[in-house]
Amino acid sequence: MTDTRLEKILDCAADLFFKVGFRKTNVEDIARESGVSVGILYGYFENKSCLFSGVLKRLINKDFYNNVTDFPLRQKDFTGLEHEYQSTMARYINEFAAPLRQRREDYTFDLMLGDAFDLIAPLGTANMVLDANPRMCPIIFRSFIKFKVDICSLIEGYLRFYMTTNEVRTLLRPDVSARFILESIYWWGSIDHYKDFDSSKALISRYYIRAICLKALYYGHYRIQE
Repeated sequence: MTDTRLEKILDCAADLFFKVGFRKTNVEDIARESGVSVGILYGYFENKSCLFSGVLKRLINKDFYNNVTDFPLRQKDFTGLEHEYQSTMARYINEFAAPLRQRREDYTFDLMLGDAFDLIAPLGTANMVLDANPRMCPIIFRSFIKFKVDICSLIEGYLRFYMTTNEVRTLLRPDVSARFILESIYWWGSIDHYKDFDSSKALISRYYIRAICLKALYYGHYRIQE
Protein backbone atom coordinates (compact mmCIF):
# COMPACT_ATOMS: atom_id res chain seq x y z
CA MET A 1 0.00 0.00 0.00
CA THR A 2 1.48 3.34 -1.08
CA ASP A 3 -1.04 5.63 0.66
CA THR A 4 0.60 6.00 4.07
CA ARG A 5 -2.29 8.06 5.43
CA LEU A 6 -4.80 5.32 4.60
CA GLU A 7 -2.46 2.71 6.07
CA LYS A 8 -2.25 4.70 9.31
CA ILE A 9 -6.04 4.96 9.50
CA LEU A 10 -6.43 1.20 9.05
CA ASP A 11 -3.73 0.45 11.62
CA CYS A 12 -5.23 2.76 14.24
CA ALA A 13 -8.75 1.52 13.55
CA ALA A 14 -7.68 -2.10 14.00
CA ASP A 15 -5.88 -1.21 17.22
CA LEU A 16 -8.93 0.57 18.67
CA PHE A 17 -11.42 -2.05 17.49
CA PHE A 18 -9.30 -4.63 19.32
CA LYS A 19 -8.57 -2.71 22.52
CA VAL A 20 -11.81 -0.72 22.93
CA GLY A 21 -14.31 -2.55 20.76
CA PHE A 22 -16.29 -1.42 17.74
CA ARG A 23 -19.22 0.08 19.63
CA LYS A 24 -17.09 2.14 22.02
CA THR A 25 -14.77 3.40 19.29
CA ASN A 26 -15.75 6.70 17.69
CA VAL A 27 -14.70 7.91 14.28
CA GLU A 28 -13.23 10.93 16.05
CA ASP A 29 -11.00 8.60 18.13
CA ILE A 30 -9.68 6.88 15.01
CA ALA A 31 -9.05 10.20 13.27
CA ARG A 32 -7.20 11.59 16.29
CA GLU A 33 -5.01 8.50 16.65
CA SER A 34 -4.32 8.55 12.90
CA GLY A 35 -3.35 12.22 12.89
CA VAL A 36 -5.98 13.18 10.31
CA SER A 37 -9.21 15.16 10.39
CA VAL A 38 -12.60 13.48 10.57
CA GLY A 39 -13.34 14.87 7.11
CA ILE A 40 -10.29 13.18 5.63
CA LEU A 41 -11.27 9.88 7.25
CA TYR A 42 -14.76 10.11 5.76
CA GLY A 43 -13.08 10.74 2.43
CA TYR A 44 -11.80 7.17 2.62
CA PHE A 45 -14.74 5.37 4.27
CA GLU A 46 -18.43 6.22 4.23
CA ASN A 47 -18.92 5.22 7.88
CA LYS A 48 -17.45 3.28 10.78
CA SER A 49 -18.96 -0.04 9.66
CA CYS A 50 -17.26 0.34 6.27
CA LEU A 51 -13.99 1.04 8.05
CA PHE A 52 -14.40 -2.16 10.08
CA SER A 53 -14.93 -4.11 6.85
CA GLY A 54 -11.96 -2.26 5.38
CA VAL A 55 -9.73 -3.42 8.22
CA LEU A 56 -10.76 -7.04 7.68
CA LYS A 57 -10.38 -6.71 3.90
CA ARG A 58 -6.77 -5.55 4.14
CA LEU A 59 -5.90 -8.41 6.49
CA ILE A 60 -7.08 -11.01 3.98
CA ASN A 61 -6.15 -9.17 0.77
CA LYS A 62 -3.17 -6.84 1.09
CA ASP A 63 -3.36 -5.76 -2.57
CA PHE A 64 -6.99 -4.63 -2.40
CA TYR A 65 -6.28 -0.96 -1.74
CA ASN A 66 -3.67 -0.75 -4.48
CA ASN A 67 -6.48 -1.17 -7.00
CA VAL A 68 -9.05 1.18 -5.42
CA THR A 69 -9.63 4.40 -7.36
CA ASP A 70 -13.10 5.42 -6.17
CA PHE A 71 -13.25 6.76 -2.61
CA PRO A 72 -14.98 6.87 -0.21
CA LEU A 73 -15.52 3.13 0.08
CA ARG A 74 -19.05 1.95 0.82
CA GLN A 75 -20.36 -1.31 2.23
CA LYS A 76 -21.13 -2.58 -1.27
CA ASP A 77 -17.41 -2.43 -2.02
CA PHE A 78 -16.92 -5.23 0.49
CA THR A 79 -19.56 -7.56 -0.92
CA GLY A 80 -18.34 -11.13 -0.78
CA LEU A 81 -15.93 -10.54 2.11
CA GLU A 82 -17.39 -13.47 4.06
CA HIS A 83 -16.90 -15.87 1.13
CA GLU A 84 -13.37 -14.55 0.58
CA TYR A 85 -12.45 -15.37 4.17
CA GLN A 86 -14.04 -18.82 3.97
CA SER A 87 -12.31 -19.77 0.70
CA THR A 88 -8.96 -18.36 1.83
CA MET A 89 -9.12 -20.22 5.15
CA ALA A 90 -9.92 -23.48 3.33
CA ARG A 91 -7.00 -22.98 0.93
CA TYR A 92 -4.60 -22.27 3.79
CA ILE A 93 -5.70 -25.45 5.59
CA ASN A 94 -5.19 -27.61 2.50
CA GLU A 95 -1.74 -26.18 1.82
CA PHE A 96 -0.58 -26.56 5.42
CA ALA A 97 -1.94 -30.12 5.65
CA ALA A 98 -0.27 -31.44 2.47
CA PRO A 99 3.12 -32.50 3.95
CA LEU A 100 1.39 -34.26 6.87
CA ARG A 101 -0.88 -36.19 4.53
CA GLN A 102 2.16 -37.25 2.53
CA ARG A 103 4.11 -38.16 5.70
CA ARG A 104 7.09 -36.28 4.33
CA GLU A 105 10.10 -36.89 6.55
CA ASP A 106 11.99 -34.08 4.80
CA TYR A 107 9.39 -31.65 6.13
CA THR A 108 11.17 -31.06 9.40
CA PHE A 109 9.87 -29.57 12.63
CA ASP A 110 11.57 -26.22 12.05
CA LEU A 111 10.12 -26.00 8.54
CA MET A 112 6.64 -26.72 9.88
CA LEU A 113 6.99 -24.01 12.53
CA GLY A 114 8.19 -21.52 9.93
CA ASP A 115 5.28 -22.27 7.62
CA ALA A 116 2.85 -22.10 10.55
CA PHE A 117 4.17 -18.68 11.53
CA ASP A 118 4.04 -17.33 7.96
CA LEU A 119 0.50 -18.65 7.61
CA ILE A 120 -0.94 -17.67 10.98
CA ALA A 121 0.91 -14.48 11.95
CA PRO A 122 -0.49 -12.26 9.17
CA LEU A 123 -3.97 -13.22 10.38
CA GLY A 124 -3.18 -12.39 14.00
CA THR A 125 -4.69 -8.92 13.89
CA ALA A 126 -7.88 -10.20 12.24
CA ASN A 127 -8.08 -12.84 14.95
CA MET A 128 -7.80 -10.25 17.73
CA VAL A 129 -10.27 -7.83 16.12
CA LEU A 130 -12.85 -10.55 15.51
CA ASP A 131 -12.45 -12.01 19.00
CA ALA A 132 -13.18 -8.57 20.43
CA ASN A 133 -16.16 -8.00 18.12
CA PRO A 134 -17.75 -11.38 17.31
CA ARG A 135 -21.16 -9.94 16.44
CA MET A 136 -19.87 -7.54 13.81
CA CYS A 137 -19.16 -10.25 11.23
CA PRO A 138 -20.58 -13.51 12.61
CA ILE A 139 -19.93 -15.54 9.46
CA ILE A 140 -16.27 -14.50 9.34
CA PHE A 141 -15.98 -15.02 13.09
CA ARG A 142 -17.26 -18.59 12.77
CA SER A 143 -14.89 -19.17 9.85
CA PHE A 144 -12.01 -18.08 12.05
CA ILE A 145 -13.07 -20.38 14.88
CA LYS A 146 -13.16 -23.33 12.45
CA PHE A 147 -9.81 -22.27 10.99
CA LYS A 148 -8.20 -22.17 14.43
CA VAL A 149 -9.61 -25.57 15.36
CA ASP A 150 -8.41 -27.10 12.08
CA ILE A 151 -4.95 -25.52 12.28
CA CYS A 152 -4.56 -26.61 15.90
CA SER A 153 -5.53 -30.15 14.96
CA LEU A 154 -2.97 -30.18 12.15
CA ILE A 155 -0.21 -28.87 14.40
CA GLU A 156 -1.06 -31.62 16.87
CA GLY A 157 -0.86 -34.13 14.02
CA TYR A 158 2.57 -32.82 13.07
CA LEU A 159 3.76 -33.03 16.69
CA ARG A 160 2.62 -36.65 16.94
CA PHE A 161 4.36 -37.42 13.66
CA TYR A 162 7.60 -35.77 14.82
CA MET A 163 7.48 -37.78 18.03
CA THR A 164 7.54 -40.96 15.93
CA THR A 165 10.57 -39.68 14.00
CA ASN A 166 12.30 -38.66 17.26
CA GLU A 167 12.54 -35.05 16.16
CA VAL A 168 10.26 -33.84 18.95
CA ARG A 169 10.51 -35.07 22.52
CA THR A 170 7.69 -37.11 24.03
CA LEU A 171 4.87 -34.74 24.90
CA LEU A 172 2.37 -35.60 27.62
CA ARG A 173 -0.37 -33.55 25.93
CA PRO A 174 0.35 -32.90 22.23
CA ASP A 175 -3.05 -31.22 21.96
CA VAL A 176 -2.09 -28.65 24.60
CA SER A 177 1.34 -28.14 23.01
CA ALA A 178 -0.37 -27.52 19.67
CA ARG A 179 -2.66 -24.93 21.26
CA PHE A 180 0.35 -23.24 22.85
CA ILE A 181 2.14 -23.02 19.50
CA LEU A 182 -0.95 -21.64 17.77
CA GLU A 183 -1.70 -19.00 20.41
CA SER A 184 1.96 -17.96 20.66
CA ILE A 185 2.10 -17.28 16.94
CA TYR A 186 -1.24 -15.47 16.97
CA TRP A 187 -0.11 -13.32 19.89
CA TRP A 188 3.19 -12.24 18.40
CA GLY A 189 1.77 -11.92 14.92
CA SER A 190 -1.09 -9.66 15.91
CA ILE A 191 -1.35 -5.91 16.49
CA ASP A 192 1.78 -4.36 17.96
CA HIS A 193 0.47 -4.79 21.50
CA TYR A 194 3.95 -5.78 22.67
CA LYS A 195 4.91 -2.10 22.45
CA ASP A 196 2.72 -1.54 25.50
CA PHE A 197 5.44 -2.95 27.72
CA ASP A 198 7.65 0.05 27.02
CA SER A 199 6.31 2.56 24.52
CA SER A 200 9.51 4.60 24.74
CA LYS A 201 11.45 1.97 22.82
CA ALA A 202 11.40 1.37 19.10
CA LEU A 203 9.09 -1.38 17.86
CA ILE A 204 10.63 -4.78 17.36
CA SER A 205 10.94 -5.62 13.68
CA ARG A 206 8.84 -8.41 12.23
CA TYR A 207 12.04 -10.23 11.31
CA TYR A 208 13.17 -10.46 14.95
CA ILE A 209 9.67 -11.29 16.18
CA ARG A 210 9.58 -14.24 13.79
CA ALA A 211 13.08 -15.40 14.68
CA ILE A 212 12.61 -15.15 18.45
CA CYS A 213 9.17 -16.77 18.44
CA LEU A 214 10.26 -19.69 16.25
CA LYS A 215 13.44 -20.30 18.23
CA ALA A 216 11.52 -20.38 21.51
CA LEU A 217 8.92 -22.78 20.12
CA TYR A 218 11.55 -24.99 18.52
CA TYR A 219 13.76 -25.38 21.57
CA GLY A 220 10.72 -25.85 23.78
CA HIS A 221 9.75 -29.02 21.93
CA TYR A 222 12.70 -30.53 20.08
CA ARG A 223 14.27 -33.76 21.19
CA ILE A 224 17.79 -33.46 22.56
CA GLN A 225 19.94 -35.99 20.77
CA GLU A 226 22.08 -37.98 23.17
